[in-house]
Amino acid sequence: MKWTGRYSKTRSLLSAQAVALLYSSMRFATWNQRVDAGRSLVSGPLCGVALALVGCGGKAEWDIHASGPQHVILISVDTLRADHLGCYGNEWVESPVMDALAAQGVLFENCASTASTTLASHTSIMTGTYPHRHGAPRNGFLVDAGNLMLAEVLGQAGFFSAGFVGAIPLDASVGFPQGFRVYDAPDLEQVHRSADEVNRQVFSWLEDWQSAQGDAENLSRLFLFVHYYDVHAPYNQPDPFSGMYRGEHPVSDKDRKSARNLLILRDWMEGVEEQAAKGGPSLPAAMKKLELASSSDPEMAFLLSPAGSDELQASFARAELAAAEIARDYAAGVSFCDNRIGQLLEALEAAGILNQALVVLTADHGEILVGRKEYFSHGKTVYQEEVHVPLIMRLPNATGVTPGGGRRVPAVVSGVDIAPTILDVLGLEQVPGVQGRSLLAALNGAELEARAAFSEATKPRFPIDPKVVDWPNNANYQSVRFGDLKLLVKSMNSTRALYDLGRDPGELEDLFEESTGQKALEAHELESLLEAWRSEADFPSIREVQTEGLSIGLEALGYVDED
Repeated sequence: MKWTGRYSKTRSLLSAQAVALLYSSMRFATWNQRVDAGRSLVSGPLCGVALALVGCGGKAEWDIHASGPQHVILISVDTLRADHLGCYGNEWVESPVMDALAAQGVLFENCASTASTTLASHTSIMTGTYPHRHGAPRNGFLVDAGNLMLAEVLGQAGFFSAGFVGAIPLDASVGFPQGFRVYDAPDLEQVHRSADEVNRQVFSWLEDWQSAQGDAENLSRLFLFVHYYDVHAPYNQPDPFSGMYRGEHPVSDKDRKSARNLLILRDWMEGVEEQAAKGGPSLPAAMKKLELASSSDPEMAFLLSPAGSDELQASFARAELAAAEIARDYAAGVSFCDNRIGQLLEALEAAGILNQALVVLTADHGEILVGRKEYFSHGKTVYQEEVHVPLIMRLPNATGVTPGGGRRVPAVVSGVDIAPTILDVLGLEQVPGVQGRSLLAALNGAELEARAAFSEATKPRFPIDPKVVDWPNNANYQSVRFGDLKLLVKSMNSTRALYDLGRDPGELEDLFEESTGQKALEAHELESLLEAWRSEADFPSIREVQTEGLSIGLEALGYVDED
């Protein structure tokens, strides 16, 4: 099947059976870093978990194909919102490759990320456990060696595990590549690399791996993990993707650079006005203090002064236009990454791997673009923009639209369900203590039992006192979703919000304060589920990775200075 082809500026809506596959070429280079790691598999029956709302489902019969997959391909697109893919209903962002995967496989409409930053969420994907069980609260912390990672389990089952990642939050120094025979990541000075670079390393290694298949040291079954970082800020893509969704009159670079800070300032001013109406400090008084605090920046000091008030309002208007353009550049990153995933699939198909593989495509978290008093960031909330991620599973031998291909599963699922599903599809024993469940029944066409899914923010970044056994993210936003109802809680300031995503997918109407009768009962039950989930915390010792290179790199990616 041709996964790439000519790029098209616009896209009409296509049916699942007639997805147009677009896009083109790439170059090759050598790969640089290998990590050899492995531990013995902890075998035994699946341990039960305390709550009925989490835990792995039992073995289901694999009846879609006569034989199970020979290989497993796990693709993660960092920072990818589900609502920016055509197969999830987007009508203007081009994502033909991922749409085609959905047309040939099974799409889970409501997959929740466990955490809104890279390391915590990816470790959940690889372990089938929530962060407060695997013990990596956010980027820059060590993944404890006591975790049994998917690469380790598959390695013990005869798979050669190879991982290629796009950014240093998944650097080898944090212990993430446990079980990978080959692990390729950017160095700490490079910080992150493009999908082109990731693909170069994959393709170069793949040639070596194929040529060594006769070597007894190598294995015939492959677990390939590929992580792309291009959707993440700063949203810079190569031509022809750069600016592909911008308008005819692009805004200035100056306005783009200042947009985020100006919009945050505007929101702050509106908040001050609201508080002033309730007896708080007046806006002029608050502005005067801010002007003094900004005296080192002459331009900002002028905008905050009475003389600059008209220009400030004009700056706000320009900032809105710039923000809309930046959001379109985020979408361009989605299309660029989609194209490069197509190149990866073509290479795997040419190697004879793709049609013998279970392909799983997902994301670690999404991104708030404009709104929520947050702009172009993630980590601070658990609104749908940050935690609703794609999950698509394509079965082996899907050379065309397969029976069951294009199926959509409405049930709420979680990133912790990915590893248990892969193991179940392969007919392997589940890992003791896993909190996710297998989704194999849904791949076979059955309905899934309704279960809750949990998400947590990782910012603000609170100091971790080793004498305190409380999970550090408990003070941040956390959420529980069951069906269409979703409860958000922030314990630090006693925030509660309840949303009915079935009729309010944008989470605009908070029902918590006005909930009565059945809704009030459901809100109480959701909070009880969240408290029970919190009580399951059983994490190893939490250790921050103390290396200067990693700290500098994470700060460059925006994971330190905004905490």
